[in-house]
Amino acid sequence: SPRYYRALMAGGARYDLKGQPCGEVTPQEQKEAETRLMMLNDRRKARKYR
Repeated sequence: SPRYYRALMAGGARYDLKGQPCGEVTPQEQKEAETRLMMLNDRRKARKYR
């Protein structure tokens, strides 16, 4: 979801399902989230202009 990708792009701590810290978001994960968010936005725009 866009919210998840934006959270990854911001970086910082990663949390498990119990709310406990379980690592950090890596720069590679941040870049991947940015790419996926851009792709998602492009698909939404394409659908909007049909």
